Amino acid sequence: MRKSLGLKSAALGELLGLQPETISRIESGRLPADMRSVALLGALVLDALAGHSDTEMRLHALARVESTRNERVESYREQLKRLPRGPERERVEAALRDWLTMGPRRKLGLADLYLASKN
Repeated sequence: MRKSLGLKSAALGELLGLQPETISRIESGRLPADMRSVALLGALVLDALAGHSDTEMRLHALARVESTRNERVESYREQLKRLPRGPERERVEAALRDWLTMGPRRKLGLADLYLASKN
């Protein structure tokens, strides 16, 4: 299915949040594919057959949200190392907690906002 989509294992891995080595192990039968990956790959194939790329665009948007989340978490952690106790530290701690506990619905909402801003 990956090859029919014209994707290299690294590109598919990026879309699915998997390492290229994991894709290789799944394709060779050494590792079973998880249901999430199977469903996403199926959606990518159905999109390709229908002539659009909605699923791929949404997966890229979700990857961007996750990347932004990781950058923010790291930034807040660095700030906390330097800040003394006080209101500013409490604000940064609250922001860090917010980014760390971000649920899937909020991630999807942010991805949708990102996609809307591109149109």
